[in-house]
Amino acid sequence: MSNDNATDDELPLIICSLIGFIGLGAFSLVSFFTPIRTWLVENKILITANESVVAIEQWNIGLDMPRLVLVGAFLVGVVALTVLAGTKRKDKKL
Repeated sequence: MSNDNATDDELPLIICSLIGFIGLGAFSLVSFFTPIRTWLVENKILITANESVVAIEQWNIGLDMPRLVLVGAFLVGVVALTVLAGTKRKDKKL
């Protein structure tokens, strides 16, 4: 009995390759993000992790309460505009 479905045999290789690409991408993202992180902290857009309410400890950055509220308001605005654009697009189709 032969197995003509080659993707079953290649599936572990594909999964391992994807995990490797994700790991390589995360490693290069950290080195790419270092100058950006420094600029964000120097210009007081983000703060250091030990002064923050919500922090990313690995990158030593975070948000205090006023910055957290601004990010939340921004995200709510983006969601609202996306929903509005979707409803206008649906109305045009009718």
